[in-house]
Amino acid sequence: MLAEKIEREVVELYRRVRLPAPWGAKLEAGLMQLIARREQDGGKAATTWAKRLARLGSEREKILAAYYAEAMPLEQFKREQAHIDNEVAFAQEQIGLAGTKLDESKAVIQRALRIARNWHVI
Repeated sequence: MLAEKIEREVVELYRRVRLPAPWGAKLEAGLMQLIARREQDGGKAATTWAKRLARLGSEREKILAAYYAEAMPLEQFKREQAHIDNEVAFAQEQIGLAGTKLDESKAVIQRALRIARNWHVI
């Protein structure tokens, strides 16, 4: 009986607890600024990785030209190609991760705001 009463009182307390609207607005504004900065940083990182991909494409063309000119043995050509393939895969992964992490961060922030505004629903 006592446990049931305490549980009812806790539920009632959560129904009354509310995040004041000005606090919620300030919290949301701050979090949105954080997201905007992350998007800007992510854009810079994507640009850096895109430049790296372009350089790798240029390297690929150069080693292919060297191989065709018989200035590079086949085994060295294969090693260089494998190295470039690995670097390209890594760069593409980094570009994809930047967007994924940002989307995940946005989702977490939106969920946190919903919880902060609606404690009683939990």
